[in-house]
Amino acid sequence: MTATPVTAQAEAPTEAERVLTFWLEEVEPKQWYIADDDLDATIRSRFGGLWDKAAEGALGHWLTEPNGALAYIIVTDQFARNLWRDDPRAFQLDDSARSVAKLAIDNGWDREIVPPGRSSSTCH
Repeated sequence: MTATPVTAQAEAPTEAERVLTFWLEEVEPKQWYIADDDLDATIRSRFGGLWDKAAEGALGHWLTEPNGALAYIIVTDQFARNLWRDDPRAFQLDDSARSVAKLAIDNGWDREIVPPGRSSSTCH
């Protein structure tokens, strides 16, 4: 009797990878800076729990590499604006997002990110 080979299965994307795929591939950069109720609702349903995890300090494991840091910044800065539009909570994690941005720059991770993830514009 011979053993049946086990086929490798692709790993499911991590939460950080899902954030990046959504924000950088599914959403157009022109949508990043405008109010859009449909986009807000999509972010709320797909990623609202990640903002809660970040607020609880449960996403620190993302901060060990460039893409994880970028995903963290997207969740705590940009998604926060979509999740909490017209609510002070939209800015609750700004200090954390800035700290992670500084960490990324200090480690040179910002230079490893390619457009559109590394955008040179600050507003549209």
